[in-house]
Amino acid sequence: MSRYTGSSMKALVVVAAFGSFSAFADSILVENVEITKGAEAFEGFSIGLDALYSHVNVDRSAFEMQVGDQTSGKIDGKWSHSRCRIDPSLNLGYSRIVNNWYMGVAADVSFGSNKKKEFKIKFPDSSDEIAFSSSINGMSYGIKAKGGYYCPKLKSVIYGFAGVKWREVDFRFIDKDGASKAKISSPAFLAGAGVERKVCKKVSVSAEYEFAWRNSNNMSCIKVDDVNVFADADQKLRDHTVKIGIKYHF
Repeated sequence: MSRYTGSSMKALVVVAAFGSFSAFADSILVENVEITKGAEAFEGFSIGLDALYSHVNVDRSAFEMQVGDQTSGKIDGKWSHSRCRIDPSLNLGYSRIVNNWYMGVAADVSFGSNKKKEFKIKFPDSSDEIAFSSSINGMSYGIKAKGGYYCPKLKSVIYGFAGVKWREVDFRFIDKDGASKAKISSPAFLAGAGVERKVCKKVSVSAEYEFAWRNSNNMSCIKVDDVNVFADADQKLRDHTVKIGIKYHF
């Protein structure tokens, strides 16, 4: 009798353990299905519209002037130009989620008018002045790689990103006969972080902070009375951008 009771108890323990394990496995399976279903909204291609606020600052250090074959040497000083605006932006992206780890790429373009500024500079040891014009283009292009994590409870993706961005900057002479042609359109490096939250099956909202920087050189030339006048200036660009937008996933 005791042997039968002992065997029955072992069987009951095994059955209970198996039942508990099955219930635990079912709960995990259900949870994983919920996570997968939530993550699906962020996978595949997307198109989005953002409103962005950007603060772009361009600093120019001392630069070298050359008139014809004669070099006047470096003109000391520092000239700054800033552009602070709210502009619209369009973005296209593709993303995947594997075991809740998020990865993707995105390209965006922002639209905006130029911010122009004019100023005059005196030549060293002379009363002569020359007029300059600075222009920061509101239109920019960027491409970035993103990586982060999908949080099921928040129905959100938190991510960081890095890439390159193009923003055109002019620095040119102004003369009665016209202006020089000089542009810097070399890429700036960018990095930042963002969060994206699902609001329905195919729509999400997002917020990002982006910082871009570039150190470059600008050669400008204008012909004055059949004489070429050159200016070689160093530029330092710093671009802080905050974006808030909406995305459609398909």
